Amino acid sequence: MYPLVWASVLSGLIGLLLSQPVLAAPELPQVPHTRVIVRVCPGVTVLPDRPGFTGPGATQAQIEACSRLLRTGRASNIRRVLSPLNTERAARIGLDRYYSIEVRGDATQVAQSLREFVTLFEVVEIDVPIQAALGLGGPQDAGAVLRPNDPLFAAQWSLENTGQNVGGVWGTPGADVGAVEAWEFTRGKERVIVAVLDSGISFSHPDLAGQLVQGINLTSTDTADVDDPWVSHGTHVAGIIAARQGNGEGITGLAPGCRLMPVKIINRFNWTLEEWLAQGVVWATDHGAMVLNISLGFPSATSLQRAAIRYAYESDVVICASSGNIGSDPIGYPARLDETIAVGATNNLDEVTAFTSTGPALTLCAPGRDVVSTWDTETAPDTYHWSSGTSFSTPHVAAAAALVRSLNPRLTAAQVRRVLAVTCRDLGEPGRDDSSGWGRLDVPAALALALTYPLEGQAVCLADRNGDGSVDFTDLQMFLEAFSERRIEADWNNDGAFTIHDILAYLNDYESGCPQTLSVP
Repeated sequence: MYPLVWASVLSGLIGLLLSQPVLAAPELPQVPHTRVIVRVCPGVTVLPDRPGFTGPGATQAQIEACSRLLRTGRASNIRRVLSPLNTERAARIGLDRYYSIEVRGDATQVAQSLREFVTLFEVVEIDVPIQAALGLGGPQDAGAVLRPNDPLFAAQWSLENTGQNVGGVWGTPGADVGAVEAWEFTRGKERVIVAVLDSGISFSHPDLAGQLVQGINLTSTDTADVDDPWVSHGTHVAGIIAARQGNGEGITGLAPGCRLMPVKIINRFNWTLEEWLAQGVVWATDHGAMVLNISLGFPSATSLQRAAIRYAYESDVVICASSGNIGSDPIGYPARLDETIAVGATNNLDEVTAFTSTGPALTLCAPGRDVVSTWDTETAPDTYHWSSGTSFSTPHVAAAAALVRSLNPRLTAAQVRRVLAVTCRDLGEPGRDDSSGWGRLDVPAALALALTYPLEGQAVCLADRNGDGSVDFTDLQMFLEAFSERRIEADWNNDGAFTIHDILAYLNDYESGCPQTLSVP
């Protein structure tokens, strides 16, 4: 009798659990298995009949020992991580020789032992799942021709700060990215695609309808499912970049004319892996993304992550990444890598937020506290929320990069980075400093520079500040004004400081006319 009773109870519990969609089992486990990532030696391949590798430099005994080790460590699902389209570049970086091994045993011990097989592996690393940082604090519901009719635009202080009250704090007018002035240059072009490497992007949100191109889900076997009904972090990021403008709905993105590519690398339980990040970076690069937004970070970087970022950078892609949300911690990865633009956060008073991770790798800052944007979960569908974090300052920079690339498509990724950096509004010590980078993003200033930025190899007269082809008193006045405001262009000797030596160096070029020129890289 008792077995029948328990069977009935168990059947009822199973039915109850299955009726709750939030508990429905995903295709992958809630926490992904730890991976061991290896870069094999040239010529090494996977064994066809059992876990293991074989190669021209390994003996049969070494091949068998490696296979036994993997079986003991309960290794499975050995597969090539990436198959980049640019095979020549991938081969030069070594990106085509990375393999992922799922390990259900002691991954640390397996990795340590694999490092002994030097004839098979050049690199052996551990890829431990982390939970993606989703910002700070709980989210809340949320004239002129160039000012859109979107109802929440007045609350978007990051785009136009009129001194409005945000979260109980009256803002500083002008402490914004200058969106209204920027739209006089461009609102973005459809050909410029920003890849959002995140938790996906909502397909149903009315402010994102028509803004998406084909993406990919790298966290599941259903690679086409890039919707974001659980986390909405990627949806929030996407709205900041390119929510529809002038549709009488919600908000506007900073670059509403550009398009968004959802690259899902955070699963429904907020977990991610460096493997998924690397795959997302390469896939987006190979499928036409011109800008990457990476609003997450790892405490360290495997060579796989570094190689993927390098691949994107060498493919002329602008890479924007959040610095991190713990002020006492160092900047995370990939933001700390040289190829990326590391973004910190400011508030509506033009102050760097206390939660921003800062340091020598910080490139610049952008609004990231109490930012309203698109939101879509099963419990709060197709709505708007306010959130804080460097996750939400980064899409402002990604959108700015997209506008620059829309306005002047000839600029390289390195030049776009330079344009965004040198036109920032200084916030801390004169010039670049570790607490705010180059300062707070100033989009119209960046676009003005991008519009007149010389072509590659073109000679530029250094002393001709207004670009009229001659050096006169107007140019001297412009230099002195820049010097008094401690703007980066007045650091004439490029030593990071503003001293009498800069003035003397400029006067030397001023008196000489235009014999000294600069060939733009």
